[in-house]
Amino acid sequence: EIFKLYLDCVERPLFQGKDNNMGLVAYYVSLLSYGKEDFAEAERYADVALKDSNYAKDAAEIKINCMKTHLESQQDSARYITALVELHDMAPTNDVYFTMLIDYFSGLKDRTQLAEFAAEEIKKRPDNKRAWALKGEIELQERKWDDAIMSFKRAVTLDSTYVQAVYDVGICYVSKAEELRDSLESERRRLAKKDVNRIKELYQTARTWLLQASVLDEKQQIVEWKKILNEVDKVLGLQTK
Repeated sequence: EIFKLYLDCVERPLFQGKDNNMGLVAYYVSLLSYGKEDFAEAERYADVALKDSNYAKDAAEIKINCMKTHLESQQDSARYITALVELHDMAPTNDVYFTMLIDYFSGLKDRTQLAEFAAEEIKKRPDNKRAWALKGEIELQERKWDDAIMSFKRAVTLDSTYVQAVYDVGICYVSKAEELRDSLESERRRLAKKDVNRIKELYQTARTWLLQASVLDEKQQIVEWKKILNEVDKVLGLQTK
């Protein structure tokens, strides 16, 4: 209430130009209101704080989270996603906005918009490793193994320590090997030697990437590589660790 009183007073002629901390105080009111789940009030004061460059970034996060709480109509959703895209474009390195965009599009029944977002993000920022990984994930779910491998490898090219992408390359090769084996076995009872070698080659490539993931994430804090690596070793007739 004291912060609100300050904001009411500071705009009066008597106080203009004297100790103007509107951005700071408005941000505090917005933050406190958000904590009390008074989202309308939080968003209103976040709009005031947005005018101060020192607090615009934090105020924007409050505002967008407030908007997320009342997506009751198509207009609300359109307003929310437009604001979120604008914020992401203004601060492309802020992972919060990118994650919120993925969460929103992932929640839609139509996955087309998620794919379109990934494609547009890559077009705007081809050095965004997460955009390439997102593209790869979509392709993986669509069983487009070669496309997914290329996307994940592009992400790894941008960041060689990107554990999730390294692991996903391995998963793609495993999936490709299994699909090829199942397809060939359904066509004939016994696999030709060249087919066996091709499948084995895919598993060996998968193992290389999974081993790389194991080095980067030894304690499996990011991905659970051990189980799938053991399965690949079993297929290749190697002793598991």
